[in-house]
Amino acid sequence: SLRVGTYGYGFNGIYGQTTDPTNGWAGYFTADIGCDGGGYAIGGWQTASDRRLKSDIVNIKSALSKVCSLEGKYYTITTKSLNNDGKTILNSRKQYGVIAQDIEKIFPEMIKEKALFSNAGDSTVYKTVEYTQLIPLLIESIKELKKDNDELRIELDRIKKGIK
Repeated sequence: SLRVGTYGYGFNGIYGQTTDPTNGWAGYFTADIGCDGGGYAIGGWQTASDRRLKSDIVNIKSALSKVCSLEGKYYTITTKSLNNDGKTILNSRKQYGVIAQDIEKIFPEMIKEKALFSNAGDSTVYKTVEYTQLIPLLIESIKELKKDNDELRIELDRIKKGIK
């Protein structure tokens, strides 16, 4: 059966504060955090990226062709949660994104699976996308486009000057 370690109800639900913002944590979790709704951060979300934590670092090649094989979508997503009476409710909203199954064909490392709505009685395992991993591909794609653009400008200048 489900057990709740900490439960918060009210204006803030669960609230944490630290006296040491550099070394301490207002809250610390050793597993996934679930949220049915938006996440808001005044200071931004930080992801560990220190070079000292990484190994086998390689440059991304052919990023543009990979990015061009992706398709952005606009859709209605429907999720499940429990209301205060313990009844399952459906929440729908329009959003932009990608389809996990499509991303998985090209970038399987960006996909994780999780029973997202187990708290609402649904043990179905769904696919998720770690969107932040798309950012390095977009960066490298822009650089590839810039290189192509710079080469075309040089060629155009030669044509304008009548130089072959």
